[in-house]
Amino acid sequence: FDHVLTVTKNAGEAIILFKMLTEAENQKCLKFAGDCQAALQTLLPTLPIKDLERLKTTAADANRPDVVKMAEEAREMAQKALEAKKDEARKSLEETEDLEVLALSVGELTAQGWTEVRDEASKRFGKVLKSAMESADGKMLPKVAIAYNVAKEKKVHECAQMAEKQLRRYFEGNRDKGNVSCVYRLRHALVSEVDSHKDMKLFQAA
Repeated sequence: FDHVLTVTKNAGEAIILFKMLTEAENQKCLKFAGDCQAALQTLLPTLPIKDLERLKTTAADANRPDVVKMAEEAREMAQKALEAKKDEARKSLEETEDLEVLALSVGELTAQGWTEVRDEASKRFGKVLKSAMESADGKMLPKVAIAYNVAKEKKVHECAQMAEKQLRRYFEGNRDKGNVSCVYRLRHALVSEVDSHKDMKLFQAA
């Protein structure tokens, strides 16, 4: 039993075990509950907030205010650490001009469930994308095409749609003005940087 508590990294199992041992009307079990509490305490700094909330509920059900307090303090620390990580991510996003990095960030933040930061990353992607499309002689077209390709490959649909919309606007504007060299430049960027360019209606139109 001691060995299991020492090696377990499964907080869920430890929480269930703690509840069972606390509820058992047996002195040895209560001693083991104390050991289990100590094991949980070593796990606390590594636990996600949802597990800490679960532990708090379990401890309250088991009438263990000491463990409730322990879980609350750990949750507070975990929340502060999470906010610090989010602030760091925001700062990093504000400083980057790399469309590929921004597209990947939107995907990663979506997976992490950091909705507010993800929305900020998405807005930042749109802003940098617009700026890139306004660059002289379409010199940023390859970068935009790369970002489109990465976003599509990683299923970051909103970034892929934004990039394709801007590329289409560039194509239609230059097509209507008869700027053949610009249309060719777009076609070349798609051929060079987009794996599925042959299936793209935009490429076929160009």
